Amino acid sequence: MALSYAPRAQRLSLRFTHNVTQ
Repeated sequence: MALSYAPRAQRLSLRFTHNVTQ
């Protein structure tokens, strides 16, 4: 998942996950 992605995508992933959780 996002963890597999690079650290740069981590920021984007965090935003995406935030939206999914909501």
